[in-house]
Amino acid sequence: MIYSRIAAVATASSPRLLKAAFSLDPAKRILLYSGVVQHYKFCNYYVIVSRVLEVFRNAASELDPKLAVNPGPYPVSSWGSWRHPGRGGTRASLLLLDLQDRKKGFAVPRKINVALIGYQFMGKAHSNAYRQMSCFFDSDAIPVMKVICGRSEAGVKAAAAKYGWEEWSTSWEEVVRRKDIDVVDVSTPGDSHMPISIAAAKAGKTILCEKPLANTLGEARKMLAAVQKAGVLHMICHNYRKAPAVTLAQKLIADGTLGKIHHFRGTYLQDWPVDPEFPLYWRFDKVKSGSGALGDLASHVTDLARFLVGEISEVSATLETFVKERPLVDDPKKKGKVTVDDASLALVRFANGAIGTIEATRFAPGRKNYNRFEINASKGSLVFNLERLNELDLYLRDDPAYARGFRNIMVTEPVHPYWKWWPAGHIIGYEHTFTHVVYDLMQAIVQNKQPSPNFEDGIRNQAVLEAMEKSSKSKKWVRV
Repeated sequence: MIYSRIAAVATASSPRLLKAAFSLDPAKRILLYSGVVQHYKFCNYYVIVSRVLEVFRNAASELDPKLAVNPGPYPVSSWGSWRHPGRGGTRASLLLLDLQDRKKGFAVPRKINVALIGYQFMGKAHSNAYRQMSCFFDSDAIPVMKVICGRSEAGVKAAAAKYGWEEWSTSWEEVVRRKDIDVVDVSTPGDSHMPISIAAAKAGKTILCEKPLANTLGEARKMLAAVQKAGVLHMICHNYRKAPAVTLAQKLIADGTLGKIHHFRGTYLQDWPVDPEFPLYWRFDKVKSGSGALGDLASHVTDLARFLVGEISEVSATLETFVKERPLVDDPKKKGKVTVDDASLALVRFANGAIGTIEATRFAPGRKNYNRFEINASKGSLVFNLERLNELDLYLRDDPAYARGFRNIMVTEPVHPYWKWWPAGHIIGYEHTFTHVVYDLMQAIVQNKQPSPNFEDGIRNQAVLEAMEKSSKSKKWVRV
C-alpha cells in the first residue's frame, strides 16, 4: 500500500523525472526505489517522497543531464518534511491536503546543509539524530546530511553509505570552506576540536561540537573568542541535558517544587578498560584526549550539576590511574604509558551554598554506563539514572504522611519535554537525546539565537575540570 501511494504522488509530482528513472535497468530501479523507501519508512510521506525524488533525480541524470536541472513541475529541492500550519503536523491522512496547501504557498522549512567531521561512535550517534529529526519533529528547518569527513578514505566512504550521507571527504579543511555548508559538526577526538571549530567560525558556519569543548581551558577560551568574533551560532553536545526526565528535573527545581538545594550527588561509572590488557588507544593519550575519566565522564556530571543546581565555585579533587601501562595497538607485545586518569573524585561547593560530589570512573566492574544523580533539597529529593532514562524518582515532603515516599514518574507523556515520539509509555533510548540536540539546534538557527548549551557552558565546564586537576596535584581546595 505504501509503495503504491508514494508512487502515485511521486509520478504526479514529477512525471518526466520518473519516466527517465524507470527507463533504467529494472533491477537497478527497484533497488533505488525500495532502498530509499525502506531507509525512510518511519518518516512522514513528504520525507519519503523527497528522498525518492532525489534518488530518481540522480539516476535520471545519467540518461539526460538536463533532468537534473529541470526535473518537472515540482523541483526536488522544494520537497521535504514541513510543519503543517494549523493541522498539528503532517500525517498520511492529510497527504492530499498537504499537496494542495503547497500550491497555496505555505512555507517550506529551510534546508540546513550539515558537514559532520568524524564517523566513529559519536559520528554514528549524530548521523542517526540528523536522519531522525525531521521524521518526528515539526520544525521550520530540517537538516540535510550533506557530507561526512574522516581521515580514512575507506572508513569514511563506508560510513557515508551506511549512515545516509550524500558525500564523503578526507579533508575537513576543504569541507569547512564549502559555501554550501551551513553547519559544521565536530565529533572528533579533543585535540582537533579547536582548529576545526575556529576554521568553521572564520568560514561563518554554525558549529556543533562534542564534549568536552577542548583539551584545555586555554583552547576552550580561544574557541569561544573565535565564534564570538565571527558572530556565529555555537552549541556543545551535552546530550544528557536533553533526556526528557532530566529536563523535567530541571523544571521541578526551577519552579521551586524542590525548594532550596542542599546536596548534589553525581556518579558516572563504567568498566570497559578494567582489563590491563586492553590496548593503549587514543583515549589513554593525554595529547589526544586531554584527560581520561575526568573529561570523558566527569564532564557530563559537571554539566548536569551546573544545569540543575548552578555554578560550581570551589573543588577538592583526586585523580588516579590504576593501570600505568597498556599494550600498544600496533604492537601488543610492547607496552606504552597511560597518561590520563582512570578515575576522578571531587567534593564541590556551589555558588548558591549547595554542596556536592562528582565521581567518575572507568573501573567499576558491572557498571556499563551508570550515570546517576540525586538531589536533596528543603522540600524533597529527586533521582535520575541514565540506565533507566525514561524514569524520574521524586520525593516531596508536602505529601500526606501516610503516602510519603519516592514516586516513580514515567516521563513519556505528551506533556513532558520533547515527547513527540510515541504514545505514552512507549519508551525511548540513549540515541534519542542526540535527536533532541539536533532539534534544538535547528530551532536556534530558525530563531537566530544561541542554542543551549553552547561554548560558554563548555568553558564553564572546562574551568571546573581544570580546577579538579589542579586540586589533585596540590591536594588543596581550588577556586573555579
